[in-house]
Amino acid sequence: MKTHILCLANSKKYNERCVAGIELKKIAPDSYDIVKFKGKHNWMRPVSHCEFGEMPENVVGKIKLKDIFEIDVVSKCPQGFQSENVFVNEKSIKIIREAKFVKKNVEKLIDKEIEFIYGDVNKSVNWLEIKKFNNSLMFIKPEEPKFIKVSNRFVKDQLRT
Repeated sequence: MKTHILCLANSKKYNERCVAGIELKKIAPDSYDIVKFKGKHNWMRPVSHCEFGEMPENVVGKIKLKDIFEIDVVSKCPQGFQSENVFVNEKSIKIIREAKFVKKNVEKLIDKEIEFIYGDVNKSVNWLEIKKFNNSLMFIKPEEPKFIKVSNRFVKDQLRT
């Protein structure tokens, strides 16, 4: 099934890539609307059959944040709380265009029904609590973001919230 996605996540994963975004529905030749499922944004993370689901760099490496891209979904393949995972036909992946981000459209992307990212005010999820989650992706608007610089033997000068 041909599906359009607005890329909102693109990271390195085991020397390959992990991309994800919100599903879009084409409503006019150059216009899209956000697809919702049970009142929430329908997030999708294309995964491969590799050990950790990483997508090959040569397949998705050109996809940038804010790109609208098209995929052919073969099947859903949720894994634990990562309900967004979908197997795709890797040859079907095609970049359509870069989305124009204007404030009113960005506001529509925010997952407003989520009060706490981790279920409470803590900065991590307890393993006993993780079973309550059925999603691993969200787009948020922090009220007072704070960044700290982290350096250790694994990372050099990385910003974290």
